Amino acid sequence: HRNITEHRGGQDVVYNFFSPEVFEELGNGVSPEEVLQSLGHCAPEYRTMATNSKSGELFLFSSDRRFIIKTLSSKELILLMRMMPAYLDHIQRYPRSLIVRYAGLYLIQRGEQFLHFVVMKSVFDPQIPLHLKFDLKGSLYKRRKKAQESVGKDEDWVHSGHRLNLPLEVQREFCAQHELDAQLLESFKMMDYSVLVGVHFVEHDSFNDFLDPGWGDGYLVSEDLKEVYLVGIIDHSIKYGIKKQAENLLRVAQGTSDRASCVSADTYAERQLHF
Repeated sequence: HRNITEHRGGQDVVYNFFSPEVFEELGNGVSPEEVLQSLGHCAPEYRTMATNSKSGELFLFSSDRRFIIKTLSSKELILLMRMMPAYLDHIQRYPRSLIVRYAGLYLIQRGEQFLHFVVMKSVFDPQIPLHLKFDLKGSLYKRRKKAQESVGKDEDWVHSGHRLNLPLEVQREFCAQHELDAQLLESFKMMDYSVLVGVHFVEHDSFNDFLDPGWGDGYLVSEDLKEVYLVGIIDHSIKYGIKKQAENLLRVAQGTSDRASCVSADTYAERQLHF
């Protein structure tokens, strides 16, 4: 990894950048130049991002909404560092991968204070207005949005009757890619990740003039050309370790283990694929 030290407020501040060679090779909208343009010293102030997360992480997004900063625990940082070489190989081998594109892993140290965070490209293109958003885990147990929340969950998706209306061949390709992505995450015993889905209803805007059914540049288009989908797999830094095993055993005792989001990594991947 690389590090830079500067003196601020009478203390040394150390900036650590992990796996820089991985992010330099990713390209595809996450180059160092693009990150600096959105998040660097000359960029507008970051904005706080409202989320449904229960884990207490801090989320910020760039003013242009292209990048998201998410704080991590030290264990999550180590897990992502271990995953990076396989992640790079996967993204290069499968450019249509649904897994979120990372742009940097960082640790800032100031005295005895440590801050771990990751920078990632937003799944949603700020140039495409979204009319519906869903966060899907493949579980119906307590997975309904609250009245004040704008992002639907699994129950909301099912009850709305919504589907990704794609051409048959694209459906097959999409499901195959989702399976490959889940296999990578399962190999690192990751779980609790979500498939984030954004839906844009195409009306009589200029965007409609450039659409063809199927795969687009970072999006998917419905077979009838009436909807545009932005889809990505996010929040996969949780490992199925001792605490999660204990939580699953409690769910078993409660009789809800088949529906709850906390299950083993292989069960989680299989259930989400079926969903």
